[in-house]
Amino acid sequence: MSDVDMEILVIDDEQHYRESIRQTLSEAGLPCRVASSMGEARERAGVSPPALVLLDLGLPNSDGLESLAEWLLGANAPKVIVLSDVSAQGEVLEALRRGASDYLAKPLHEEELCLAVRRNLEAWAVARNLRNLETQLETLAIRSESLHRESEATPVADEFIRQGVVDLACDVLKAQRASLLLLDTAGKHLVVVARSGTLSSREGMEPIPCGEGVSGFVFSRAKPMWVEDMETHPDLATLSNPGRYRSKSFVAVPIFHAESLLGLLFVSEPMGRKAFAKGDLSLLRWAAQPLAENLRSSSAHGRNGGGLDKDGSRFRESLREASPALNAEVLSKPDSDGEMELESEMAREICQAVADEIDPARVIGVALGRVAALLPAAPVSLYLADSVSGELRCEATLDGGVCEDRPDLELRRGLTGVAIQTGQLVASEDPSSDPRFDVEVDTPMGGKAQPMMCLPLRLRGKSVGLFRAFLPEGEPVSPRTAEVLSAALSAALRSVLLYRSLVESIEEVAEARKDRRS
Repeated sequence: MSDVDMEILVIDDEQHYRESIRQTLSEAGLPCRVASSMGEARERAGVSPPALVLLDLGLPNSDGLESLAEWLLGANAPKVIVLSDVSAQGEVLEALRRGASDYLAKPLHEEELCLAVRRNLEAWAVARNLRNLETQLETLAIRSESLHRESEATPVADEFIRQGVVDLACDVLKAQRASLLLLDTAGKHLVVVARSGTLSSREGMEPIPCGEGVSGFVFSRAKPMWVEDMETHPDLATLSNPGRYRSKSFVAVPIFHAESLLGLLFVSEPMGRKAFAKGDLSLLRWAAQPLAENLRSSSAHGRNGGGLDKDGSRFRESLREASPALNAEVLSKPDSDGEMELESEMAREICQAVADEIDPARVIGVALGRVAALLPAAPVSLYLADSVSGELRCEATLDGGVCEDRPDLELRRGLTGVAIQTGQLVASEDPSSDPRFDVEVDTPMGGKAQPMMCLPLRLRGKSVGLFRAFLPEGEPVSPRTAEVLSAALSAALRSVLLYRSLVESIEEVAEARKDRRS
């Protein structure tokens, strides 16, 4: 909830309540704006649209339910918490039926107010991020296909592709600066060969020694990197130039040819927000794929791929000297345009499931059904980790008429346990040949081993669940497809968990009030 665009607007005609809410939220680190009428609120929203509205249903000269409907219009509608007297339960229930996300009874309890506000801001951010992800994936798919087609018709394909990828990364991630740096023929410096963005300039175009500065350090790590704040990062705090970056957040991915590290795609200065999201790193890795293909093509045709020798030997030798510890895994490129379309379609279907379902409790089941049809796979299941029992409990499953999956799984057994414990994708066309295979965990209820994929689902950096699919023979799924699927399902799961938290909080508050009245 650190994004600068999450505004809170309080609408109440009673000055005492307006100022009390403003003070309580401000002390909790949640500054807000206030309005005494719908007219004043419209003016304030016109300047800066809110993410959350606290609406008094009893505003004079205004119908509370009509006012609620006005705020709920549009794709980027704010969350609305309605405020009312305890006696107006009928109107409150009708407001909740019509789309209000929460309610608070007057007089307000300070802690209850802050909890409700934080919960609804987070829910709004999740919904916004899902909308953004759908748009970004669509843009990425269309632009990538266009870049491939147009590059085949240009005589300077190398330069066209490199500049095109940098422009694409800048647009999809909504950044103000993106650069492609390739290793020189001596293997000692990174050279900027393409850049894009409104903050892009000739400044800083000088070669960067490997291992020096922010870019050099990231290159030496040879791993994709997402940083929210350079000033708090233990390795970057002393490397960053305070005057060079307006924002302290960036995402970067290394560029490989065969086993050799050749360059870096570096994106910084996010627009309209303080930091990049972790999902932006996955998008950047996908956007960078044409660069790896271009370098392979340059090598095959004897062109100079930014310092690349025909056999890559000079790079391998120089890299051993510069950084002997480099040992990076190279993600495979989608095998075809059809696979890239599959990734986009799965992410869109999951986002659509979240948007379409009125009852969030059904979101996971609907999302699983759409994924199962696209892969295809059966059974497919989503499990949540239970820290008390030490097991994975099945949240939703679809057997596809084939075989049921297991209702509970032990957290630390089999290939499934490896996925949840390490937070890494586990996939195998022949899982029974792996020494870690456990027939009581890594098979559906029938006990028959078959191709399997396990994706950890992560929230705030922690594995909280697992998606598992059993695939037909000869239908493997690429690591990149699995990565897109994992990110989209994690976002959907977060939406469902937030909904449950909201329901539980409302029930607890209602029960507490009932106890007080009795």
